[in-house]
Amino acid sequence: ESTPTVYAGNDGVICEGESILLGSQFNENVIWYPSNGLSDASANEPFANPNSSTTYYVTSNLSSNCIGKDSVFVLVNSIPNQPVIVLNGGQLSTSLQSGNYTWYLNDVILDGENSNSITLSNVGNYQVQFTDTNGCASAISDVFTIGTVGLNQEQASTSMHMENQTLMIQAPVEITDYSIFDISGRLVMSGKLHLSSQIPLSGINAGIYVIRFSGDVILKSEKFVLN
Repeated sequence: ESTPTVYAGNDGVICEGESILLGSQFNENVIWYPSNGLSDASANEPFANPNSSTTYYVTSNLSSNCIGKDSVFVLVNSIPNQPVIVLNGGQLSTSLQSGNYTWYLNDVILDGENSNSITLSNVGNYQVQFTDTNGCASAISDVFTIGTVGLNQEQASTSMHMENQTLMIQAPVEITDYSIFDISGRLVMSGKLHLSSQIPLSGINAGIYVIRFSGDVILKSEKFVLN
């Protein structure tokens, strides 16, 4: 009596929490072991969802003297830690790792923002998700809110323009403070705002800067270029 052919499938790689299909529809009278993480240890093609990397074995018992056997290895990559957002000058950032970042503003993906930091441009609820080089994605971060308290966006609006190395700003009464950061996040200068303010910049080197307007909370940040 010939030994039955049994096929455990190709070795596979999954992220923690995912499943992978094992075996073949042509297997007969099979038993899989270990049974941990298997949807059905007696199915021809069970789904495997192991907590850690596991070698699964399958046997086919057509008779006591004819037992076919095969094995398959499932590599389980761990899920990255949930990122934590911090405020650094005029930017939001999270820890730098090898992989890809996806930023969200009010549950909408921010196109082109794939690094570990972004420059603030709007009020709202920011979140970030990290995907490592294995393709495993973290849980989305907790919400980091850049917004107003008791104000709508129109009430919090500002306008500014440059005149002879001086930043001319029109701001609502609710915005009382400003902070200017260079692109590395270093605080360059800060001060108080009035409805109409002039900020001399003659002592600052040319470059790209971020000005952050605030009251009781951060209201908005804007980039500007000093030539």
